[in-house]
Amino acid sequence: MLELPRLDVDRQLNVGNAIAAGLAAPRPTPLTPTTLARGQAVVAVTLDLRAFSGPTPGVVDRATDTVITAFDRARADDERALLDSVVPLGPAQREALSRLRLIRTRVFPNGTDFIRRRMDLEWRALCDVRNALNEPEVAAAVDAQGLRPAVDHLLAHIDLYGRVIGQEAGPAGKAEERLSAAWHEAFKLFAAQVMLDYDKNPVIQKELLGAYEVQLDEQRAAARHAARARQAKSGEAAGSPPDGASSAEA
Repeated sequence: MLELPRLDVDRQLNVGNAIAAGLAAPRPTPLTPTTLARGQAVVAVTLDLRAFSGPTPGVVDRATDTVITAFDRARADDERALLDSVVPLGPAQREALSRLRLIRTRVFPNGTDFIRRRMDLEWRALCDVRNALNEPEVAAAVDAQGLRPAVDHLLAHIDLYGRVIGQEAGPAGKAEERLSAAWHEAFKLFAAQVMLDYDKNPVIQKELLGAYEVQLDEQRAAARHAARARQAKSGEAAGSPPDGASSAEA
C-alpha cells in the first residue's frame, strides 16, 4: 500500500473538504467509479471526524493561561481588599482572609509562572492545581468564598488541556484517534486509486491530491518552526547567567 505521512486532524479535515469539492465539481468526463468510491469513503470519514474537531492545543493553552491568571488575580484582589492597616477586620473578614490565604498557599504555592512552560511541562503543574482544588479543605474554602463557578470553569479548562495534549484522552479522544487513523487509511487507498486510474493525467492528480501536498508542506514547516523556537529558547536558557550573577564582567 502507498505509504504517506499522516496529517494532524485539522489538516485531515481540510483535505477531506477539498476532496468533497473535487468530487462534486462538474467535469466533461465523470471520474472513474473506483476513484469516486474511494473519494466518497474519505469524505464519509471526514464527516465523522468533524464531530470531534475542536480548538487546537495552542488555543487551549492560551485560554487556560488566561483563566489561571485571571482567577489568581481576582483572588489576590479579594485578599488585598481585606487590608487592615487602618480599619481592623471583624470576625467575618478574618475568616474570609484566612480562606483566601489557604487557597493561595495550596493552589499556587509557587505562583503562576508555570504558565510560561512548554505544554507538557505546564500540564504537570496544572495537575497539581487540580489536585489542590479538589482537596476537601480547599474545596470548602472555595465554596464558602463564592468562587465555585470560577473554579469549575478553571477545572474544565484543565480537563480540556489534558485531552488536547493526549494526557487524558478519555472516550472522546480515543474515538477521535480511531477516526483519524481510519481517515489516513482511507486517504491512502484514495491516493493509490487516483494514481492508478489517472497515472497519465497530472491535472486530475493535482486536483484531487494537491490539497494533501499543501497541508503536508504546511505541517512540516510548522514542525520546523517549532523545533527552531525550542532550540532558540534552550540556547537562551543555557546562555543565561546564574541567579545573582552579573551578565558581564567589569
